[in-house]
Amino acid sequence: MTNYSRKFIGLTITTLLMACIFIMSATAAQQSDKAPELTAGKAIEPFPILSFVPPAITEEQLKLYKEANFTVLTIWPKSREYDIMKKYWNGNYILYNIWGDPNITYDDMIAFHPDDPQLVGYFLGDEPNYIRIDEVGKIADKFRDARPDKSCLVNVFPSYAGYQLHSSYLDYITKYFEVLKPKYCSLDNYACFWFNVDRSDFYYDIGIMRHYAQKYNSRQIGFVQVYSSNVCREVSESDLAWQVNSFLAYGCKGLWYFNYRHPAAKGGPVAKNDPLTEIYDFRLNSGMIAKPYKSVCVFGSAVLDMNDKPGYTYQFVKSVNGKAIVWGKVLINLTSIDVFHTSNTVVPGYNPYDPVGADIFYPGQMSYIQNVTPANPLSVSGFIIAYFEDSSKRPYVMIVNKRHGEDISCVQATVVTKIEFKDNVKGAFSISNVDGKEKELKIENKCIVENIGGGEAILLRLEISNEK
Repeated sequence: MTNYSRKFIGLTITTLLMACIFIMSATAAQQSDKAPELTAGKAIEPFPILSFVPPAITEEQLKLYKEANFTVLTIWPKSREYDIMKKYWNGNYILYNIWGDPNITYDDMIAFHPDDPQLVGYFLGDEPNYIRIDEVGKIADKFRDARPDKSCLVNVFPSYAGYQLHSSYLDYITKYFEVLKPKYCSLDNYACFWFNVDRSDFYYDIGIMRHYAQKYNSRQIGFVQVYSSNVCREVSESDLAWQVNSFLAYGCKGLWYFNYRHPAAKGGPVAKNDPLTEIYDFRLNSGMIAKPYKSVCVFGSAVLDMNDKPGYTYQFVKSVNGKAIVWGKVLINLTSIDVFHTSNTVVPGYNPYDPVGADIFYPGQMSYIQNVTPANPLSVSGFIIAYFEDSSKRPYVMIVNKRHGEDISCVQATVVTKIEFKDNVKGAFSISNVDGKEKELKIENKCIVENIGGGEAILLRLEISNEK
């Protein structure tokens, strides 16, 4: 008998039971303060791929959207849009009112076809600052109470938002998860700049989100940049593959594009001609003497152009989404264990910065993989080595070729890659991102050699020896 029981030995059996229930409840409440409730629930299948600016709800645009391998549509809670969608779209959808139609209330959204199995969630807000998270949290609570089976999506600021956060970044992200308890989480980091420059904090941001998503049992959605401007470049095929495969390597369970439809297309959220702005070349000169490079539109690109026709990225997006869906059937059920980057130090005397916030892979340091090296070190930008496990603890490894850039195709940036295994690996199977089938690879001298396209990846399932 415990001391606690002796203290209450005079109580009746009924009173004892009531006291125990109270104590257990109080203990659970104290634990929940430290570890907020598990919220992930059932994953959205197939692999969710959506756009911040969705297509117009017409037969033609919905057909193009489906052919580009998007799987989740975003619509207003309006009967006319719903009826057209039901006629021409058989995938999942979410409801939104992001631009604030005053005639639509949150109650209207909750009451709009709530039992439709294709309705998977609600988009409640974009980039609330630290102060506004409490306000959005009350809205999310309202939706969760009414429809606990649906997801409430709220996209948050990247770390470079700075003063807009009204807090430190880690405090901001912590509050986002503790208040909103999102089943799916995302932030928008536009990584691709002009002149082949990438944001230094891209991996820091998605790494932070990965960490907090795992801590709070949420699923991260990768925010893919198709948009261009005077700051953001027009993304290439390898840029797109690099973004998507980086997200998959970091354990993302969905993709979110900015943008599918051009914001300035007729009837779009901007609904006016896209004005021109100037790009300045700061590489040789700075400040007032920087040279004009060329004029571009403020919203330069999307998957569809301003005329609602497939833009130059349409085929790239279609291809990379199709591959993500195939791999997504496997990855959606895997647990992300670790993510490493090989060092960018590839040329003697030349030491570019490794990604901010990234864990660097050292040969022999980790399980299963002894080393990953390029055949030609002068043509490499480093690799991501990502470890996963399935529910049976079987290991999977994804290796991403980070080489990508302006006007560079995936083929042009192919790297012949040597993957050296540790002694405990007795078999390796590549998983196709075309049909999902496994293919056993021949390991010679503990190595395999694979051609990995620019921004592209390979996904391996490993068989491990039971020897200790």
